Amino acid sequence: MIFIDIDNFKEFNDHYGHAMGDDTLRAVAEALNGCITPHRDLLARYGGEEFVCVLPGVDADEAMQTAHCLRQAILALAIPHAYSTTHSHLTASMGIATPP
Repeated sequence: MIFIDIDNFKEFNDHYGHAMGDDTLRAVAEALNGCITPHRDLLARYGGEEFVCVLPGVDADEAMQTAHCLRQAILALAIPHAYSTTHSHLTASMGIATPP
């Protein structure tokens, strides 16, 4: 399982507006979907700006490869985020959980 949190999204919404925020979430979801195997995996919004990616039967190495793809997909969107305290474009933080 991979948890994905778009960094500094409150600031994005506050400065660009909720309509742009909604458009951005849709673009991110579409980009993330390109990194999963649709008949096996599940990508879902898990809150305001969080997503969860469920990867049944995937080991830690494969999950890391998927996380790398997810990260690159977000960066490839090159969505400006002038109000982020860390980056000039939209980024995300991720965490992976696998069974022992």
